[in-house]
Amino acid sequence: MHFPKVTPAVVLTTVVLSACGGGGGGSNETTAKGSAAEQPSPPVTPPAVTPQPAPPTTQTMLPAVAAVQAADASDAMVVNLYQDAQGSWKNWRLTGPQALVAQAKLVGNQLTFPAWPEAGQLDIQYQVEVSQHPQYGTTTLTGTASLHRIAVGARFTKLDARSRPLADQAAKYEAEPWPCVFDREQQAVWMIGNTDAKSPFYRQATYRWGNGLYHTVTAPGQCALADNECDTDTLVETANRLRLCGYDDWRLPSHRELKSLVNQNWRGEEQPAIDTRYFPDTLYKQDGLFDAAQYVNYWTGTTAPPMDDKANPFNDGNVGGSFPRYNAFTVIFGMGQKNGRYVETRHKGDAHHVRLVRGGRGEPVDPPVYRPERGERPAVMESFVKLDGQGQALAGDATDWACVEDKRYADRPRTLWQIQPVAERQERFTQAELSDVVARANREQRCGRRDWRVPSQIELSMLMVEQTTPLTYRAAYIGYFPDLQLGSSGANVFWSDVEKVGDIADLYRMYFAADFGGALGQSGKSDARLISENASQRHRVRLIATDRHWPTAVPAPTGTPEVEEVARKDRLAFRRLASDGTTVIGAQQKWPVQPWSCVEDIRYPGRGKVFWAMKRNDLGANLHHSMETFAWGNQRNDRANCSLKTCNTDAYVAEVNQQGLCGRRDWRLPTVAELQTLTVKETLHGLTMVPAYLATFPDFVIADHNADRFWTASPVPNDPGRVYTIAFNKAGAVPFPSAKTDLATIRLIAGDGWR
Repeated sequence: MHFPKVTPAVVLTTVVLSACGGGGGGSNETTAKGSAAEQPSPPVTPPAVTPQPAPPTTQTMLPAVAAVQAADASDAMVVNLYQDAQGSWKNWRLTGPQALVAQAKLVGNQLTFPAWPEAGQLDIQYQVEVSQHPQYGTTTLTGTASLHRIAVGARFTKLDARSRPLADQAAKYEAEPWPCVFDREQQAVWMIGNTDAKSPFYRQATYRWGNGLYHTVTAPGQCALADNECDTDTLVETANRLRLCGYDDWRLPSHRELKSLVNQNWRGEEQPAIDTRYFPDTLYKQDGLFDAAQYVNYWTGTTAPPMDDKANPFNDGNVGGSFPRYNAFTVIFGMGQKNGRYVETRHKGDAHHVRLVRGGRGEPVDPPVYRPERGERPAVMESFVKLDGQGQALAGDATDWACVEDKRYADRPRTLWQIQPVAERQERFTQAELSDVVARANREQRCGRRDWRVPSQIELSMLMVEQTTPLTYRAAYIGYFPDLQLGSSGANVFWSDVEKVGDIADLYRMYFAADFGGALGQSGKSDARLISENASQRHRVRLIATDRHWPTAVPAPTGTPEVEEVARKDRLAFRRLASDGTTVIGAQQKWPVQPWSCVEDIRYPGRGKVFWAMKRNDLGANLHHSMETFAWGNQRNDRANCSLKTCNTDAYVAEVNQQGLCGRRDWRLPTVAELQTLTVKETLHGLTMVPAYLATFPDFVIADHNADRFWTASPVPNDPGRVYTIAFNKAGAVPFPSAKTDLATIRLIAGDGWR
């Protein structure tokens, strides 16, 4: 679709303003029912619009929302129009010249606008209806979405608070501070720390990783966040809530993303290895000391792999090894000339600095990975597709191809492998030279892609298969990889981009590589293996490209979530509700002074709404008392203790729905998987589940044998007389098969999520 020429001189610059409205009570109900715009009509030249001054208003303006991309990008721009977690928001609609509105697509509060060919800016005005909001009351508000196309040129661009490029890109930070930087190479926006010690984005602040709740907290962190919650979860939540630079999708970067900012050309005795013209906030060392332990670490969102010799060499860092979940990668911008290394691992209970990112090319923090398969798939044609230089599929019997699409794994993003051109198959590279190789492939848009990168060693191992007698590995599917040099030992070593951390790597800069041996495949016995090599060695490279795969964990639309390894902060995981089901009880309120009747589970926004019922002992003998016990289903047990005539789960569920607890009539027993989401994995003393979120669920009674056991809706397979219960006590929270006539208590669940 062709879009009429847009330049900064022809821009809709309507100022964001809010309509006047009365006050209203707080509500947690949030909806996103904005109607989609009509089908786009043929584009027409938008009329020239003269900026108008905003009329006076006494209300707080809606924060700006923004999207930014390079002018040579072809993807449509996507931005979420403003919505916060209070009151009810619905019916977003675009206003302004029809020439612009006709080309936009609006679903709920998500605005999609096609890319236009030139650099420039568009401000698209919108309206939204809000009700029962503690700040806005019930009214219609007006806001602006700022869309920016950055001119092709330098890698970095300084942005103001609305993501508009600074007019003077050579400006010094002291003269014109900028809060964000656009990264054309990564298609991302980076946070720039400021110099205000009272700001949540103070450059000197330090944070613990994640929610900061680890077995050993070695440093509390120092920051200006509320209640001194100096952890990266709270920092991310704060940046998204405040719409830093107009965005609500801030996150920790992966270690590869953050390491991409390392630039050894800038490294000096008093200068960090980063372009300080754009990143003047980068800290280099602490207290003026030159010892390596004093260099400043920046957190990444990537959990570090295990560092012991017994760990599975194909481990992705999520299971096995010596408690890998307690460590994460950091990036240091001041060690390069000392020992050639910029990536470290640190305990998540430590306090370090943070540079947040949003957007990006989708390089995953913890992507799905696989061990080598135990044999090649027989239907090879369905597993691999040959592609020409433009990325178009070729016939299976084609004799010349530039790339291969790997279609074996449905839960991975679309994956392409590059075949080395004949003229490049004798080339060998050091680690320092790989960035030029990647840049060349992306500049030439090989196979129609501009997102080529060096794969991890785990991704390379996907091109091996396991041989069980004896247990070895060999190159696989060699018919699709004609650049392998058959029968040549040592000629098929391919670099990964993963640095080995620990032991010998403390003295030498080491990287993992995949050695495909003589690459004889099924016709020979040449072994393949993962190795580590000094970064100065020269090896081959097989580039990989994958479609967007967001680093944050995006839950599937259906199914119960996996039990988490670390609990989130309660106030970021649940919303406490009064008996009407809408009034929010603040996280600062204490139980039982201000009890809540149910809680909304907000950990999984893509799964629909989920609610949990609370037990209430403050009301005396009542239906929701924590000591009331029940048999399962329609069974009877004379020892049951409850306020109903019939003490079983059928009668209890029926009565709670009849009373309409929290305004709902869809309460039910949870499944085992659902109830276990109120626990976390505990691997320190063997894998088990332990109760979590006790600040939100202080009604757990762990001293009583029956009262700490909760019924589920999950029957025991092949045993019609038993159903699983889960005991929430210090010994763990694992499913236990119980007779239906046994006694346990109940925690009901409601909502349209997870079903």
